[in-house]
Amino acid sequence: MSRLGLVLVLGVLAAALAATPAFAATVDNGLSLAEAVELALANSQELKQAYLEVEAAKETRREAWETYNAVLLRTYIPGQDLYVSLPTGEDPQGLVYITNFNWLVKQKNYEAKKDSVIATVYKKYYGLLQEIEKIRAQELALAEKEKQLANAEARYKVGMETAVSLQGMRAEIARVQAVLAEAKNGLERTYAELAELLGLPVDSRPILTESPVYEPLRVEDPEKAIEEITENSPAVWIANEAVRLERDTYGMLHNYDVDKAELNKAKADVAVARESTRQLTRTLYYTAKSLEESCTTAQENLRLAELSLRVARLRYEVGMATQADLLAAEAALAQAKQAFLALQCQHDLLKMAFYKPWTAGVVLGTGSGGDQTATTASSQSGSSGR
Repeated sequence: MSRLGLVLVLGVLAAALAATPAFAATVDNGLSLAEAVELALANSQELKQAYLEVEAAKETRREAWETYNAVLLRTYIPGQDLYVSLPTGEDPQGLVYITNFNWLVKQKNYEAKKDSVIATVYKKYYGLLQEIEKIRAQELALAEKEKQLANAEARYKVGMETAVSLQGMRAEIARVQAVLAEAKNGLERTYAELAELLGLPVDSRPILTESPVYEPLRVEDPEKAIEEITENSPAVWIANEAVRLERDTYGMLHNYDVDKAELNKAKADVAVARESTRQLTRTLYYTAKSLEESCTTAQENLRLAELSLRVARLRYEVGMATQADLLAAEAALAQAKQAFLALQCQHDLLKMAFYKPWTAGVVLGTGSGGDQTATTASSQSGSSGR
C-alpha cells in the first residue's frame, strides 16, 4: 500500500475511534438500536481488519495495472475492447483480472461482515430486553407465591392448611428464587457482552429505549423475492464473479483443457451456492410466517391479561378481591408480556435473516454468519498458478 493510501486508512480509523468515547457518553440517557449499531460498527476489530484487507487488495490491483499497463497498451486493438493474444505464460492481463477479482471479493466480504455486525447488535439488544422482562416476570411471580405462602401460614395456624401444603409452597418459592437468581446472572452477562460489542466499559448499564414492533412479513411474491435475495447474496455473487474470472483469463496461463475444467467447476460452484442459499432463504421465510400464528395468539393473551389486571384492580379497590388476587393478575400480565416479547424478537430477527440470509448464522446462533464466502483467486482450485 502506498504512503498516501496508508495515511488515508489510518485517518479514517482514527476518526472513528476518536468519535466513539464522546458518543458513548450519551448512552446514560438511553441507547437506541441505531446508536448501538453505530457504536458496534466503529468498535468492531474484525470490520476494521476487513476494511484494511479491501484497501490492500485495491492497492495490489492498482500496482498490477500500473506494472503491466505498457504491455497491455501495446497489444490493445482500438475499438474492439480486446488485446492481442500473447503466448501462454506471458500475457500479463491474467494477473490484472485476478487482482481485480480479489479486490471485489474483499469488498463483498466487508459488506457481509458489516451486515453480520449489525445482526449481532440486534440479537444482543433484543436478548437484553428479554432478560429484563424475564426478571420482572420472575419478581412478580415470587411476590405472588410469597403472598400465597403468608396466607397459607395464617390458615395453618387455625387448622385450615396442612404442613405438606406449606412445604410444597416453600419448595416452589425456592424454585422461583433460583430461576430469578439465574436470570439476574444472565442479565449481567448479557450487559457485559453488549458493552464489549459496543466498546463501552464492561460495567455499563445503558437504558434501552427501543423494543421490537410486531409486523407480519408481507411479501407479494415469495418465490420471486427468494430468487432476488439469492442472486444478491455474497456466496452467489462471488461464485458468479469466479466464473467471469475464468472466462476472462481463459487460455492465458494454462492450456485450454485445464481452463475448460476450471470453468466448468466454477459454473458448478455457482449452482451449489445458488441452491443452498435459495433453500436457506425459503426456510427462513416459512419459519417466520409459521411464527406469526404464535405471535397473534400471544398478542391476544397479552390483551386479555391487561384486561384482567384492570378488572382485578377495580375489584380490589372496592373490596371484592384480595391483594393475592391482584398480585396474581400482575404476575400473569408480566408472563404474557415476556412470552409476547420473546416471539416479537424472534420474528424480527427471522425477518432480518430472510432479507439477508448470510446473517442467518448470527441470528439463529449457528455460527458467525450465513453464506458469506471469503473466496479469492488464489483459493480457487485452478487459479493458484496465476
